[in-house]
Amino acid sequence: MDKFTLYVSYFFFYSFIGWILECIWCSTSETRKAKKFKFVNRGFLMGPLCPIYGCSAVAMSFFLQPFSHNFLIVLFLGILVCDTIEYLTSYIMEKIFNARWWDYSQRFMNLHGRICLQHTCIWGLLSLAFIYIINPFSTNIILSLSGQHTKPLIYTLLVLFAVDFFIAVVVTMDIKMLRKKIRLVYYPSEADEKIEVVEIGSSGNNNVFYRLNDFKAKMESLSKIRRRMIRRVFRSVPRLKAQVKRQFEDMKSIPTDFKAEVKDEMKELQTDVKNLFGFDSND
Repeated sequence: MDKFTLYVSYFFFYSFIGWILECIWCSTSETRKAKKFKFVNRGFLMGPLCPIYGCSAVAMSFFLQPFSHNFLIVLFLGILVCDTIEYLTSYIMEKIFNARWWDYSQRFMNLHGRICLQHTCIWGLLSLAFIYIINPFSTNIILSLSGQHTKPLIYTLLVLFAVDFFIAVVVTMDIKMLRKKIRLVYYPSEADEKIEVVEIGSSGNNNVFYRLNDFKAKMESLSKIRRRMIRRVFRSVPRLKAQVKRQFEDMKSIPTDFKAEVKDEMKELQTDVKNLFGFDSND
């Protein structure tokens, strides 16, 4: 098996194992909170993959394996690689979703809440286990399963992953856009933030009805599959779902100087949005 095929095999193998571990961990946590079994399909892809695990495995294999003869280099280089990946993943996902998947702000010696000393030590130990125990075992499994159909299978998986990732990015942009428009229902854009809310029926982007209808039109334009994917993302990321739900709950705090028609419109919109995102009283 050539290097490229081997590294891609690592990516899918460890992404799948990571997805299983994440589902077990998150499902156990949510089950404990709800006091009944609750399965959490972790990750933002439709397929059973958590790419951060695959990327980390490929990075460790690529950067650490050449130094497998030196215990200390593997330890410290493993810490550097894993912390860098964790920090960058947290930063990028926060910029995309305006939400954090994890927050270590309350933990000892953390950096911007994205990485912390506790996890740094764990990554170091895992790096050693990965290079000397886990990866050799996984490599033997992968090589034993390889055959004449390995490359076609790998390329097929890459195409499916690319499609899945593209859909996830589109849905991510949908969520970000909807959150922005929810906020604009209450607050004009930065260019208009000093303009008072005008009377209902007047024109302009600062009009309440205009912003409400703009949000509703965008929401209704989403296809069924994109709506299902939005609900899928919220089920897999309870923290993000809670943040968005709080935005919708703010719709109850409508300024008293708004006319009754606007209040009714907002209440109706709140119900529609709850149905779209699958919110319920247990969230």
